[in-house]
Amino acid sequence: MEKVKVGYFDSPGVTGNYSITGLGFKPRIIHFYGSKNDGLQTWYHSSQSFVDINGNQVCNSFTGNYSNTYRGDNQIRTDRCIYLFAGGGAVQVNASFVSMDDDGFTLKFNNTNSIFRIRYQAIG
Repeated sequence: MEKVKVGYFDSPGVTGNYSITGLGFKPRIIHFYGSKNDGLQTWYHSSQSFVDINGNQVCNSFTGNYSNTYRGDNQIRTDRCIYLFAGGGAVQVNASFVSMDDDGFTLKFNNTNSIFRIRYQAIG
């Protein structure tokens, strides 16, 4: 029987390893969605990514601003599972896969910004 758990967390306040627990199973694959928290600034940032139990990860991110001019960018990364960046290219949130754990998963954050929320769907 396949197990599924959905949840979210805000980008951690510090870099380094960050573990999510309480899933009740060891995930085989996780789908991440990253975005800004509601009501914050006019820029939008979005990221969709996957990581599997073997450590294969891919992330598609885009950002932009709708005002008098549209500016945006799109990036696909295979070296991380969470990646959000600003319109000028500055990295906002950046995490790579560490492990699937018996009750959750662990990621390594190299950049953090608390105005971003990460949603996930873990499948075991």
